[in-house]
Amino acid sequence: MKLKKQFFVNFFIRVIFGMGVIFLANQFFAQKGIDVRVGFNAISVLVSGFLGLPGVVMLYGVAAIPIL
Repeated sequence: MKLKKQFFVNFFIRVIFGMGVIFLANQFFAQKGIDVRVGFNAISVLVSGFLGLPGVVMLYGVAAIPIL
């Protein structure tokens, strides 16, 4: 039971941190004129919650790939 609680607390801390990083990165890229944005949606919340900062970096990597 304690392990479940610890998992959810860790998950929500990662979500809050990840969404903050996404917000700040979106602001930074907009100021520099770089057209790479990651939205606030269920996928970004789950990826940042499960993978943390590497997941956020992965989201920006996927967003930077041009669609052909």
